[in-house]
Amino acid sequence: MEKKIPLIVIAGPTGIGKSMLAMELAQKLGTDIISADSRQIYRDLDIGTAKPSAEEQKLVKHHMIDWCAPTTTFTVAEYTSLVKPLIESIYQSGKIPLMAGGTGLYIKSLIEGFTIPEVEALPEFRQKLTEEAQHSGNQVLYERAKSIDPEAMLKIHENDLFRIIRVLEVYESSGKPFSSLKKRSAELQYDLTYIGLDLEREKLYHRIGLRVDKMIDGGLPDEVKMIIEKYGNDLKLLKTINYREIRDFIKGDTSLEEATELMKKDTRNFAKRQLTWFRNDPNIKWEKFESIDDVKRIIAKILK
Repeated sequence: MEKKIPLIVIAGPTGIGKSMLAMELAQKLGTDIISADSRQIYRDLDIGTAKPSAEEQKLVKHHMIDWCAPTTTFTVAEYTSLVKPLIESIYQSGKIPLMAGGTGLYIKSLIEGFTIPEVEALPEFRQKLTEEAQHSGNQVLYERAKSIDPEAMLKIHENDLFRIIRVLEVYESSGKPFSSLKKRSAELQYDLTYIGLDLEREKLYHRIGLRVDKMIDGGLPDEVKMIIEKYGNDLKLLKTINYREIRDFIKGDTSLEEATELMKKDTRNFAKRQLTWFRNDPNIKWEKFESIDDVKRIIAKILK
């Protein structure tokens, strides 16, 4: 049987410290970091996605960051098609591939060998559905997608308009449910070390609060202003966490204090959804991640 490439994955909820642990581990291993973050893929979204700083990227080479313009749509299929050869290349150069991030679908599709065929995009159809959602609410589209593809909709939240529209678009374009087009390999694709970081809920929420405050102090309002000037107020990514709240502040709909508190609340809710996703994955080995001692302990366990 062909020997599988080793792959270390560090996952968990937003704000828990995945990037910090990955940086420490990458330096110990002398390897690169592959980002598994669906927004760090895009250029110009830096502060609001907690993208690694220029200094961190000098210390450790990062992949799948600043890959494309925010005006483009980047799919799971594109991610897996780019990252598979990247993992092989890193391994062939004598390094152990290391991935870190909180986008569970990216990780799952890669390690379980999902084949997700590209389906033709239908921009006019998307626009029509977007306008329908604005007029009638997401629930109408959510129920329609559920009637077409109940399996796919099990993991899609009612507020995730982009993925709801994608399910409807795939059906419109191919005549087949999105879930029927995904093919899964019979076994894991890599010799996997899959670490999930965990923390008591209140401590995680405190950490999230500090992170949001740091984003505000670090210039997130100015970043959002720049993005609006460069790409327009209707950019899809401005509707995502940390950007939509500050966009509303810039528009004058809320105060900065209200926007900051809403960011914290929305991020807590997002972290809950991430934990629900990751806890359903039997491949993950959970580790408490509270202090610098835990960093050392987890790294020692991985390096054994």
